[in-house]
Amino acid sequence: MGTAIIAQNSSAIDSGMRKFIMPASRGIEAIHFLSGSIARAVRNYAKDKEDASVVGTPVESANYMTFKGLTNFLQTKVNESASQTIFRVVRTADTLADLDHCPVFDSTYSTGLNLGSMLYGNTSGNINQSAARFSDANQTTVSAVSATLVAGTDIDRAAFSLIVSLVGPTVTTVYNLTKGTVKASATNSFGRRPSMLPFRIGSAYEGNSLYKGTCDMAFWSYHSAELTPTEVSANVARIRAVMQKLHGITI
Repeated sequence: MGTAIIAQNSSAIDSGMRKFIMPASRGIEAIHFLSGSIARAVRNYAKDKEDASVVGTPVESANYMTFKGLTNFLQTKVNESASQTIFRVVRTADTLADLDHCPVFDSTYSTGLNLGSMLYGNTSGNINQSAARFSDANQTTVSAVSATLVAGTDIDRAAFSLIVSLVGPTVTTVYNLTKGTVKASATNSFGRRPSMLPFRIGSAYEGNSLYKGTCDMAFWSYHSAELTPTEVSANVARIRAVMQKLHGITI
């Protein structure tokens, strides 16, 4: 067994180990610390998983990265699964007045049957978690079924929030664990239809709607499984501790 020596007051995520262990790692595909530099942000700290790549020039800040839809974002190699759990620490100062100012935090959304999964701000001013599902028993048509965090009531868009999305066989649920709110989609029993495109962080793909807003993100992780409440709670505690200690972000 080897020994990792880390300098006092340094960050383990910059120590060269390049890996980070979540308390609940079932289905883990990606862990990204989105702060400090592009080099850190693209690094996938999940064991034996591929790094992301950068598109454009996301803005580097000490404690977060600023992305712009379709222009400045991270391209992952994480494929969407039928069931999934996504953790992220996000905020947006954009207006959501129109699609040019509606941010996308993570997405596989494109055209045709690739409606995929997407956490984004809509022109109603709210934050939606959509997940594509078949809309007929023959599985010939697809619709984006959403759960919505209402601005003001469920989320303060301008403040960092820990948003967790669980996508299961019939229901999509989104939690703002900073504010203690939860919303669920309508039940759909026709089955999920994951996108064939890998996730982007900070952007969607070009689709029927072109989302070009900006957002700040400090953390993103993805599990190709619907985690249990106990598993979610364990990971949330770890994420909160890391965000507070390394970035001074209270979520």
